[in-house]
This record gives sequence, C-alpha cells and structure tokens, in this order.
Amino acid sequence: TLWQANGLEEQFQFLAVDSDIESLREMELLADTDPSIKVVSLCERPETLSMLADQAKQLQEYAWWFRTEKESAQVIGRTRQDARALFIAKFQMFRSIVMRAISESGSLNRLNNGIQVHVFVGMGGTTGSGCFLDVCYIVGQILKELGLYDSAVINGYFFTSDVYFCRNEVADNQDAKKWLEMNSNAALEDLDRCMNFAYNDDCWMQIYQGGYCVVPVNDAPVKNAFLISTQN
Repeated sequence: TLWQANGLEEQFQFLAVDSDIESLREMELLADTDPSIKVVSLCERPETLSMLADQAKQLQEYAWWFRTEKESAQVIGRTRQDARALFIAKFQMFRSIVMRAISESGSLNRLNNGIQVHVFVGMGGTTGSGCFLDVCYIVGQILKELGLYDSAVINGYFFTSDVYFCRNEVADNQDAKKWLEMNSNAALEDLDRCMNFAYNDDCWMQIYQGGYCVVPVNDAPVKNAFLISTQN
C-alpha cells in the first residue's frame, strides 16, 4: 500500500500480491471492479504451482535460498520457498506495477515531501512469509532509483501465526497450526536478522532475472516493524 499526503489531499495506491487471488475474491477482500487495487497474481492456475516453483529453483541466482527448504512447513501443499519461486517468476510485473503506482501517486517533485509505504504480511502462510523481504527491498530500490528513498518511510505490519487460528479451517486443525507456527517462526527469524544488519555485519543482495540487482545494502527491510498478534 502506497500512501502520499500533501496538504489536505490524500492519494492511495493499493497492490495485492498472492498466489491464491481467488480466495481473496471469495472472502470479498478483493473486487475486480475496484480500479484502485492493482493485483499481482503469482499463479493463475493452482495446478501449475509445483511446475513454476521447480522452474525457478533451477536458476543459480536463488540456489542459496532453496537449499534451506527443510526449515519451511508445507501449507496447502507448498512451502515458503515455493512461494518465493512464484514471486521470482513475476518479479518484473511486480516492479513495473510498483513503479507505475508511485508515479500515479503524484509528481515526483511533490513526492519529495515524503511517501509512505505500508507492507502487510501474513507470516504463517507461504506467500507473504516467502517473499516479503524481496518485496521490501525491491520497493526500497525503486524509491532509490526515483530519488525518493531518503524522504520515504517503509512500514511493515507482520501478522503472526496465531492470527490465523480463528479461521474455521484452522481452529480445530492441529497440523495446520503446527505448519503456520513453523513458517511464522522461520519468517520472523529472517526479519530479525535483516532488521539487525547494522549490528550483525550482514547485508541483503539479490540479482533477479534480466540482471536487475538489489545492490548489497545493510538497510533494514522496513523502517518501522509492527508485530500483529492476538496475544500480549
């Protein structure tokens, strides 16, 4: 979600990224008739999930990530690594939509007053927990390319696994709860490591298809990180 305010004028741009867009429509969280919402559907046909994920896993640029697959639980037949593979396959589409959304939020001169980016992530599933770091760092790279990074603020809202437990299909399913907790814990470990780059002598770098590179940075993925939980 991109938000920019100038005086009394407020402009919003919304972008939804998911590998199961149909479920968002079924829950009436996404309407095809709403032009303010851009959509990156990582997989139009569920039956192609495994094929697309396997194709991305063959790319040398991502081999380091997929070697850690044992840390991820399967949710609805796929893992965090599978979801990241799907995002990688649609990376160019995501970057293009974000560039356009920022431009549509107003003139670059006016945006120099500051742009707010809000990233909402479900950490227990596979899509959000698998690709949220790519999303944050690509958005940050785009803001740098446009000369807007220094005046921008990227906020992250991370929903932990227990938030899912109130859903009917999860409430009485102990296996599902275990999978959600495993993915959430792994994603939170990734977040903690990246949020502390300034202290752990580490950095983020990723080369994407076509040679697009998020250069080595020790910036945190978000300036403000908020953990959303049903527990204190």
